[in-house]
This record gives sequence, structure tokens and C-alpha cells, in this order.
Amino acid sequence: MDLKPIKTYLDDVVERNMIPGACYAYVTADQTWMSVSGYRSKVPSLEVNTLESVYDLASLTKVVATTTAVLLLLQQGKLTLMTKVCRILPRFRHADITIKDLLTHTSGITGNGNDYKHCNTKDEFITYVYDLDLSYETGTRVLYTDFNFILLGFVIEALTDMPIDVFCAKAIFEPLQMAHSGYLSYIVDPSLCASTEVTALRGVIRGVVHDGKALMLEGKSGNAGVFSTVGDLSHFVTMFLQDGMFNGKRFLLPETIGLLKHCYTEGLDFKRTLGWLKDEPTSAIGDYHSDDMIFHTGFTGTSILIDFKNRCGIILLTNRIHPDRDNPLIEEIRNTVMNLTMLHR
Repeated sequence: MDLKPIKTYLDDVVERNMIPGACYAYVTADQTWMSVSGYRSKVPSLEVNTLESVYDLASLTKVVATTTAVLLLLQQGKLTLMTKVCRILPRFRHADITIKDLLTHTSGITGNGNDYKHCNTKDEFITYVYDLDLSYETGTRVLYTDFNFILLGFVIEALTDMPIDVFCAKAIFEPLQMAHSGYLSYIVDPSLCASTEVTALRGVIRGVVHDGKALMLEGKSGNAGVFSTVGDLSHFVTMFLQDGMFNGKRFLLPETIGLLKHCYTEGLDFKRTLGWLKDEPTSAIGDYHSDDMIFHTGFTGTSILIDFKNRCGIILLTNRIHPDRDNPLIEEIRNTVMNLTMLHR
């Protein structure tokens, strides 16, 4: 793997103030190449980025933690994709919505409005989530919404009788030797965190989850809240490229990983599998990927692509919303990084 073109490009976009910094990894089944560029914080002072920088994964939580946890519970026989959510969560009032509907964002639950900000407590927010109406008929379109995965977080907690942060630590991060990953209660040194947005209300957001909904749940949610490093995430990707094995031990069954190779939303708005996007042409996945791949992003500037046919993964962690979220350049950066990787691997 020739890292120089990617490193040169990321150094250049940092120099042009397109992003503060980046950690990058190219992963195969038996080897990982990593590089680092720029800064993990620019406000109130410059701090040079390192491979040990811990990033707020934002919506990558949905696939690294929540989807993976659901797949583990599926393997254990605790649920199926067709299990009705209300069977696990009696407070959930939409009787026909299944686990698969939540995973594929086809549930019909309303999108990501800001009404939740009127909630003053965690309990009020949980009630708000359970009271959400449907905005379309279940299964007729794809509407990405955090609330699908917040509900999946509730499902995980109900089936495991553990807080989501505890279950994910024991079931995912420890077996995959992701020692610097987890919800905030598992982050040893917040000073290593890459800073995110600077707001009038919260100041410099660092070492605290950026996402407002996850913050209502004390940073422990199915939609956001996990922090990680590029090295730890390379272990996660390696497991997929080794057909569910990691460090000689079985983590996921090949048949379970096979579930992620299906598109469950053919004929609808977007191509999605369980939790992940498939080879969705509107995504920032470059031009050289195969049709057997999965992809997801996080609002803070994070992304993971796993290409099963090409047997590789690409991790790009940036804090593109630092200090200001008004930064639309991340898609161009992702597309270019994906292309440079596939051309120089």
C-alpha cells in the first residue's frame, strides 16, 4: 500500500482549512496502514493530531455498536429481523414495526426534527421517543432518522438487562481489543479527544458527545455516543474481512456477515442493508468500489467503508465540524480519499 498520495492529499486539505485534521487507515484481512494529518483541536489552542486521538464517532455508533449488537443478539436467538419491536418494548405503540424496519430506516417513524429539545429530562425524552408518530406507511420508503436507532438501543438494553455502554464494552469492544473505544464512561483520557463544534451554549465540545439526542440519554444511545481511534476501528474492520474472526477467535458467523451483503430496500429511495448503506450511488464512496460493499458516516466527519469483493476497508476520521459545523466539503474529501486509496493500494 502506497500511503503517500493519501497522506499528501490530507495534509493539503488541512493546509487549505477544509478540515482541522484526519486519521486514516487502509485495512486488509492481515495488515493495516495508517496516517495522521493536522490537528485534533484548533480552539482554544492548536493541538497536533496523533494516531491516539479519540474521535466522537457520531452516527458511526449506529453500525459499530448498535447494528453489531443486534447481530450478536440475533445469533444468540434473542430476536429475529421480523421480531415486532412492541414485543420487546411494550411502551412502543406501533404494533407492526419490526427490528428490520428500524435497521433499514423504513419504519415510518418521523425524521430528525428539533422538538426533542423541549424535553427537560432523560425521562421526558424517552417518553417523547415512544410517542413519535409515523410520517409514512412502514416499508414504503427510506427515511434516515436517529430515532430508529435510539429505539434499537432500548431493545438492546431490554434484551440484555444491561445499559448499552456496558453491553457494548463486554460484547464488542473487549473481544475486538478496542481498548480505546466505548461510550464516555469507558474513555480513560478525554484530553485525547478530538474537539468538535464550538457553540454559544456548550463552548468547545470535547470529550462529551456532540449529538443532542444522545446527550439527552447521558451520552449512551443507539444513535450516537461511541468514541474510538483509527487503530481500534481497524480491528473492527479486520474482523469483517476475516469473515467474522478476530485474533483467532470467532466473533460473528459468516452467515451473519452475509446478511449485510443483501440490499433490503430495493425499489425504495436508498440502497440500505442492516444498519449500513449498500453501494448507494448518492454516497461519498468514490468511483472504484465494488457492488459488494457497505458504508456509513458520522456527522462529526467520520466514515467507514468495507468492500467485501476487494477485500479491504477504508477508515477516515475527521473533526470537520470543528470549530464550525458549516463545512460542506467532507463529501469531496471522502470521494477523493476513496479514489486515491483504491488506485494506490
